[in-house]
Amino acid sequence: MSNIEEKKRAVKKRPGQETVHKKKKKKELPPLTAGKKFKECIRSIIFCASLGTFAFAATGLLVIFAGYYTSQREYSDINDKVVIGTEETGKEETQPQTEPAETETDENGEIKIIETQPAGHYIPIQVDDEYYRAVNSDYAMYIYVPGTEVQYPVVAGRPDGHYLRYTFKGTENMAGAIFIDHRIPREDYLNTFNIIICGHNRKDGTMFSGLVSYMDESFRDNNPYIYLIKDGKEYVYEVFAFYELEPVSKIYNPATDPDTYMSIINEHNTYKKKTDVTTSDRIISLYTCNDDSSMRYLIHAVLREEY
Repeated sequence: MSNIEEKKRAVKKRPGQETVHKKKKKKELPPLTAGKKFKECIRSIIFCASLGTFAFAATGLLVIFAGYYTSQREYSDINDKVVIGTEETGKEETQPQTEPAETETDENGEIKIIETQPAGHYIPIQVDDEYYRAVNSDYAMYIYVPGTEVQYPVVAGRPDGHYLRYTFKGTENMAGAIFIDHRIPREDYLNTFNIIICGHNRKDGTMFSGLVSYMDESFRDNNPYIYLIKDGKEYVYEVFAFYELEPVSKIYNPATDPDTYMSIINEHNTYKKKTDVTTSDRIISLYTCNDDSSMRYLIHAVLREEY
């Protein structure tokens, strides 16, 4: 018998004996080094921070849109107390053909005809002043800017900037209200050289955001009039200036003397339409922020007619 056969017999399994299989050892991962542990920790922190930022942003957007909805609904309800006609109905109601024009003699002895009828841009606007005063004792007047969404009650401003964050009805909302500079005495609103009226530029198109349309000169040409209504009287103002200016200027101070005020307007005005406006006129100044609040949009209009 060969040596090979003897070796084979020697390794033959005995009765009842089980073959023992050696288990393969699993490869063990090398332990994380301090550097790798640090990187894993940073990744976890970044992930959690990103998740938190997303949740915070989503919550912020919900709050913003809820604020938009609340302010839009409130001011929509308020405007039910206002009836705005058209230029055509205004002509019919205010231009009777039988009424003669008045005349006067000027300093040179020449006879001049005084315009006693509307110039054709009168819009009959009925405002329930008593309702607005009952809702808010700070109610001062109503403003209407054709071609925009600007149709709001205007309130007397307060030194603490209250109406930057509270609506006309007193609801806390970043839409705020349209308000007159608090430094102008209430009794002087329509008798002073300049009424400064402010409002937010809202991304949903409300409040004074519509004033941005005046950047377009063709829009200014087609919508040249702004209307104020107070105690049953209507005041028609013609736009004569529009420009963008930094937030710090004498232009925002109603105490600035008329000569200086007009000088600043003429220096920055981008509106090419020439309109004769002097310091003896009465004007209104509307302003709001630009999109990133770094600058201000300003519109100036001069009083042309009262009804």
